[in-house]
Amino acid sequence: MKTLFTFYIDSSIDLITNSSSELFVFTGDTKRKVSAMIRKFHGNYLSEYHSLKRTNELSLDELDWYVQLRTSRWSNERQEDVYTLLPGFTDEEQFRTVPHSWREGVVVKYPRDVTEENRERYVKALDPDGKLYFLWSRDENPNWDIQEKLMTIGVRYHLG
Repeated sequence: MKTLFTFYIDSSIDLITNSSSELFVFTGDTKRKVSAMIRKFHGNYLSEYHSLKRTNELSLDELDWYVQLRTSRWSNERQEDVYTLLPGFTDEEQFRTVPHSWREGVVVKYPRDVTEENRERYVKALDPDGKLYFLWSRDENPNWDIQEKLMTIGVRYHLG
């Protein structure tokens, strides 16, 4: 007996690629020390990644993206959204709530946008000691073997 499956494809690109960009977040005393740690695993890391940035050097978009990554995620284990309230913020200040589009009675929280007005507040809440450093990939799919090594010294965020 044979079974026929029919798939409707949005894009042929979906079939041939699994491209992704990456963000690594490291903790360290100075940019020089963090860069030296990274170079132990990838001597020419600037070929695949942008220069390291401190939290206060991130653009509004980068900071906004990181806030979303840090404060809102899906938990497979719990089968629900998990939200993290940053120090110094109330739930209403940090999140806006929206009814879920197809799960009746469920509310989804979205981090409020980072703006020039609240930027410093987010920077202080995320990195009060100024020890976080951000490494964004230049293009999609940086070397996986290097990523695995970098995950031993930093936190990897798969950006899709």
